[in-house]
Amino acid sequence: MLRVLGRPKWSRPSPGGGDEDELRREVWNNYERAGEFPGTMSVVVEGHRGVITKIEFYPQKLTKEEAVAHFGPGYVVTRYDFDPCPGDEESEPIYESPDGPLVSVEYRSRGIAISVGYNNLVTKISYVAGPLGAVKAKCK
Repeated sequence: MLRVLGRPKWSRPSPGGGDEDELRREVWNNYERAGEFPGTMSVVVEGHRGVITKIEFYPQKLTKEEAVAHFGPGYVVTRYDFDPCPGDEESEPIYESPDGPLVSVEYRSRGIAISVGYNNLVTKISYVAGPLGAVKAKCK
């Protein structure tokens, strides 16, 4: 990570509890100028093994159309809603829903998920190892 991206602007471990949590504790690294577009990026590393578990890029001003032009064809648009089941304290579980308020342009075979918000502006580009949410709600 340091070879490719350099030193992060800041780096912090996530809060943890006992000894087992220490082994799985994540370290969040923030970069201000990284990626193809202006914006900030978070790289999450599993502290004990040093494996990157998540990369999230927050572009300053990027439209859905510009993102699709950059990443190319082969995407699907998926809508998600919040699952009524409680999640962990760091995230809310989501599931695929045709009426959901969350819109994602996904290049599933490439592990890229583009979150689209108000006025078709991209709010986040995530590099993921699997689907963003469940196929259906767990508690419905």
